[in-house]
Amino acid sequence: MSSARIFEDQENRVPAQRRNIKQVNQDAAPTAAITTKSMVSTSTRPVLGQIDQNLQRKQPRRAAKQGVSYETGVPQQNDENDCSKQKSYTSSLPSFTIHEDLSSNTSVGPTLKNTSAPLKSKNTRNKNDKTELDPSITSLQRISSDSSDNSSVMEMSVCGDDDLMVVETTPREDVLQSRYDDIFDVPEYAADIYEYLREAEQCHRPRVSYMTKQTDITASMRWILVDWLVEVAEEYSLHSETLYLAVSYIDRFLSHMSVKRDKLQLVGTTAMFIAAKYEEIYPPDVGQFAYITDNTYKVTQILRMEHLILKVLSFDMAVPTAHMFCNKFSRLCKANEETTNLALFITELSMLDSDPFLRFVPSMIASSAVAIANHTKGRPAWPQNMVDFTGYNLKDLVECYVNLHRAFSRVHEPAQHAIRDKYKASKWCNVSSLSPKSTFPWG
Repeated sequence: MSSARIFEDQENRVPAQRRNIKQVNQDAAPTAAITTKSMVSTSTRPVLGQIDQNLQRKQPRRAAKQGVSYETGVPQQNDENDCSKQKSYTSSLPSFTIHEDLSSNTSVGPTLKNTSAPLKSKNTRNKNDKTELDPSITSLQRISSDSSDNSSVMEMSVCGDDDLMVVETTPREDVLQSRYDDIFDVPEYAADIYEYLREAEQCHRPRVSYMTKQTDITASMRWILVDWLVEVAEEYSLHSETLYLAVSYIDRFLSHMSVKRDKLQLVGTTAMFIAAKYEEIYPPDVGQFAYITDNTYKVTQILRMEHLILKVLSFDMAVPTAHMFCNKFSRLCKANEETTNLALFITELSMLDSDPFLRFVPSMIASSAVAIANHTKGRPAWPQNMVDFTGYNLKDLVECYVNLHRAFSRVHEPAQHAIRDKYKASKWCNVSSLSPKSTFPWG
């Protein structure tokens, strides 16, 4: 009698290509290594490279690596990127230290304890708790941080079948279309959802001036990192929301931890890895994120960094982003596809500069971007229905509007600009080639 076999879910099954590679590695035949190398994709990938003193990206000389096992993260035979040739940075200073902001009474930060122990209550304090992740992450100390049931009875009346009167009507096409347009906006709950998102974005704001407490990295290095993450998202066809979440995780992590420049790419790569697992249906595995850094960091380093980021952020990964608000506001003002893509392009530009855009909450950035897009395309910049729903009038958006307008005007200046190149594609209606109007809607 043949034994029954229960297969895993389709989305959790290992692809056949990777099963073949694993089987070939187990056989350890001399000719199998050549066959395995031919199975792996030979497409090139963006690599951040080391950031030099002139704040320029140094691209490695070699092309895309072949013959790596994504299941184990260990290179195969005759691999040019063997772990013995791993890029390493040595320093006597710890790579990650905690900001101590004793003068600030409004700082909201998670409570760190021994990362190998389970999470405890935030009110308990133990100064002897330490964390050792690897030689580059040393002696992490704690940082301190500062319903009524109204049941109602629904009255229900019961009537006999003889009392029921059935009226057969055919809805008009315009009514059906209006229902279709509003179904994804859940108009019954839209106001409550928006109120919750406005409260949540205040709770998850990074510190505006956290870059002044970073001893080894600058705003320009953050600009280069975010620009590279845009390339990574395009390389792996990740959603835009994944990119926004990753940048949010980076800013919130850097608000509480000082990081050395040789570990900044590790923070960015791990943040993208976490965001992909949260947002994507089929996220790239950890081996592919090690691969995208040209093996600058090992799989174990990314996993340990993931543990640290999740601890610092208190596992609070669900945050509202400017991308979500921008899509919502574009639908609300009934913008066409080109105007919506232009608003998304302007919103994405705000991720590059920590100053001044960290001063504005995501909903204000999205509102200003939609207003600029409407004004650029000759539409009313901020109609009254937008004022009623968002709570922002045009005067509230002046400062954010002017800064976004300046970033939009200078988008063609840098030689390397991944967001500009991304929105040159036809699927985005080539909106990055547009220029803003010189006038303002309140002028």
